[in-house]
Amino acid sequence: MSVGVPCVSFACTGPVEIIKNKEDGLLVEEGNIDDLANSLMTLIGSEELRKEYGHKAKKNVEGYTFNIVGDKWENILEEQVQKNKTE
Repeated sequence: MSVGVPCVSFACTGPVEIIKNKEDGLLVEEGNIDDLANSLMTLIGSEELRKEYGHKAKKNVEGYTFNIVGDKWENILEEQVQKNKTE
């Protein structure tokens, strides 16, 4: 996604938190191989859709850089440390 390529994935923990179905990638029912194949064929068959989803995918994952995610984790951990100090 960071290089402008849309993802096709099962709708399971992880991908569903990042991929916006039918906006920057395609999510299919977990374990449904036929839907996975059909979704891949949809993107293979449409250059316009690949470009649209790819552009949006690249924008989406800009919020998942090491620094941004690291700062979020630092804040979460600091909150827990402060909470434990007051207990």
